[in-house]
Amino acid sequence: MYCTIIKQYIQLIKQYRKYIKGVLKGNLGTSLVTNNLVSQDIGTKMKPTILGISVPNFWFGYILLLCLSVKLSIFKVVDYGTMKSLILPSFTFALPVASSLIRILRSDIISEFGKDYYIYAKARGIKGKKLIAHVIRNALPPVITMFFQNVGFLIGGSAIIESVFSWPGFGGYFVKAILERDLPAISGCVLAIAIIFVFCNWLSNTLSVKLNPIIARRE
Repeated sequence: MYCTIIKQYIQLIKQYRKYIKGVLKGNLGTSLVTNNLVSQDIGTKMKPTILGISVPNFWFGYILLLCLSVKLSIFKVVDYGTMKSLILPSFTFALPVASSLIRILRSDIISEFGKDYYIYAKARGIKGKKLIAHVIRNALPPVITMFFQNVGFLIGGSAIIESVFSWPGFGGYFVKAILERDLPAISGCVLAIAIIFVFCNWLSNTLSVKLNPIIARRE
């Protein structure tokens, strides 16, 4: 019995040594699904990911202005005070945050499919929109928390986006106050940001408890 176990460990060590040698040479093996080298697949898939991460949102704002305002004339280059003028800045703001929120929501929904209540509901014959509504309701609290945590990121990055779209907003006002050493304006902006953070945390907790009362029982 012990000899069999030792032989298995020896084989495992040999396989591991072979794998490490391949890794050092850049060979990660062959994918069982695509039948391609894993290193090639990773290289191919990594390019758009790195591009999406490295592209700053203000650069994306310039691209939107160039394509939709200058070339296609769908939006005005400089516009303020109308609902239409909110579309491009809002889209530029939301793009970096939306990708992470969608990823979190997707993983949470998938994890809900394996929980007891979902299996029990399917066994009772509950299907369709009613079952999906319960799944989404239980998967939303982490997404809500993440969304309100990103409010600080949106406020911090608003100055650059506002300058791109010539939008006279809070971020630009805050940066201008810092550059001009306007202490009353700086203290007022800091206080406003603090109030926004506190309110967002309270609202996040309230919505999470409303969607899933079990959270309140755990606390």
